[in-house]
Amino acid sequence: GFGIAVARGGIPPFSSREERAWNRPAALTRLISATAIIPADAPIAADSGVAAPLANRKRIEVFPTAGADAFVVVDREAYVPGRLRWRDRAAWLDDLTRSGRRLLIDDGRFQVWAPLDE
Repeated sequence: GFGIAVARGGIPPFSSREERAWNRPAALTRLISATAIIPADAPIAADSGVAAPLANRKRIEVFPTAGADAFVVVDREAYVPGRLRWRDRAAWLDDLTRSGRRLLIDDGRFQVWAPLDE
């Protein structure tokens, strides 16, 4: 179990080879700044890692769910939980770019996409 994981170089979900998981700048200020454009009563769909800081919203959905009326918040350095594989997330993000939503904010880490009806 634990000994094997350490011997092989990491303990899931992190690996000692994935330095970005351990050496990441604080992103909360950037997230708050990027999402300031979203009206307080608007629904949001977001990566699971940024859902908690946005949890004061009336409605928040976690990928891969995103209603047509929701603003979509993407973390380019997201941790992807086991229920959503990286390739599934990549396909979902590709679909997002072709969905007709407008990209409102892209600060290099976070993206905010408009609802479909805007």
